[in-house]
Amino acid sequence: MSGSIRASARPSDAPSHRLARRLWRQPRARVGAALLAVLALGALSADLAEALFGSGPQSLDLLARLEPPSAAHPLGTDELGRDVLVMLLHAGRTSLLVGVGGALLAAGLGTLVGLVAGWYGGRLDALLMRLTDTVLALPLLPLLIVLAAVDLARLGLEGAGPLASALRIVMIVALFGWPTTARLVRTATVALERREFVLAARALGAGDGRILRRHILPHLAGPLTVATTLAVGQVVLAESVLSFLGLGIQPPLASWGTMLTRAQELVFEAPLQALWPGLAIFATVLGANLFGDALEEALDPRRHHEGHPVR
Repeated sequence: MSGSIRASARPSDAPSHRLARRLWRQPRARVGAALLAVLALGALSADLAEALFGSGPQSLDLLARLEPPSAAHPLGTDELGRDVLVMLLHAGRTSLLVGVGGALLAAGLGTLVGLVAGWYGGRLDALLMRLTDTVLALPLLPLLIVLAAVDLARLGLEGAGPLASALRIVMIVALFGWPTTARLVRTATVALERREFVLAARALGAGDGRILRRHILPHLAGPLTVATTLAVGQVVLAESVLSFLGLGIQPPLASWGTMLTRAQELVFEAPLQALWPGLAIFATVLGANLFGDALEEALDPRRHHEGHPVR
């Protein structure tokens, strides 16, 4: 009997293992994870590539500008003689950090608003949901452009260093990216507060904070993970648009959007300068969407039964 109990509790039956198997069965999850992994590894290896090719974001060589791909420069050089591959990896580090940071901050704000609205209800719920609807109704791109154009020096941030522009983009994106998560969390909280385990915790005298931390939030981990994963690609795309317009990441930092900005002046002379950052942005958005969609299906018991993968 004890042997059968131990066998039934084998590690492969853990929820994390079942989730991994469900994801592995879906080609979308494998493709999305592979794209994101390649991009992340490339961003992490930016310093190694800089040492290998002897060229970095600040290494200018006007005698070697706009060279075609070669062994010394696999993707060629840009208009300042810098290795395009090295620049692409450094820019990817900035774009991905902004994407992940903006998605996480937006998810955090949305979770806080959704929890408060769903748990306390009443007039507070109505007020927060009307605020959420208002933000959702605002024209996003014009507002992003206006806020991104604000002069940091007039706000006393002129000494914040090169990261100031990246932090500003993260804050702006999070400021308008939280409503979707807030609605999701609010709906789930309203449903969970009527469950037996929540009612039992209340009967035992648990406070609101403890119930929200120990009983509500763990059940929201799956939907929040999906929403955050999908938001990464959207934030990267928004940052690229702002940087392309000259309102995003500022020198000496580089992003895929800033690379596209410089490449637009060379589109006929060196079209590959625009191809590589464009492909990187496309791969990031595609990978995040594919993996997020697959993760949503894998976490939904109504759409997936063990042994019968979703088609």
